[in-house]
Amino acid sequence: IVARKIPKKYAAEPALSSTQQLKDKALIVSLSEGEQLTQNKFQSRADAELSFRIPPGLVAISIPVDEIVGVSNSISPGDRISVIATFSPGSGGTDVTRIFLQNIEVLSTSASSEDFRKSGLTQRSALGKKTVTLALAPTDAEKLVFAEEKGNVWLVLLPRGGGQVSPTPGQTLQTIFE
Repeated sequence: IVARKIPKKYAAEPALSSTQQLKDKALIVSLSEGEQLTQNKFQSRADAELSFRIPPGLVAISIPVDEIVGVSNSISPGDRISVIATFSPGSGGTDVTRIFLQNIEVLSTSASSEDFRKSGLTQRSALGKKTVTLALAPTDAEKLVFAEEKGNVWLVLLPRGGGQVSPTPGQTLQTIFE
């Protein structure tokens, strides 16, 4: 970056006046040589790139959810969730539903309840597919894709701070009424 003084009347709005204003910022557009730097060409690193928020050793993966599967659009970045899958037929030829991923960090969502309130959309117009992006170990990402492709997936919102859900054997038609 080369700093040059230009007359105020030629300064773009909102122009940056110091490289100090770039601290912890990431460029989100391409620049041409000599182009003025403006605040709208930068974002905080955390907001600009999802890759800065993925914990080491994990990957980011997005899955489609609707209002029902996605806990009434109440899942937000930073929340912890568990994932339930139903397979029909499951192992042994019997339909099965089971929690198979636990205490997963939500990295981002395409929309949240707060977004709908701010936009003025009604709950009914909010129905439809959204995405939830999760931080998973690569093998868990494979499990999630398999469950999405071959079964039905539901998300479970955990209390603030996360935690493990008690292990369960899963449910089948034979065990659901016990």
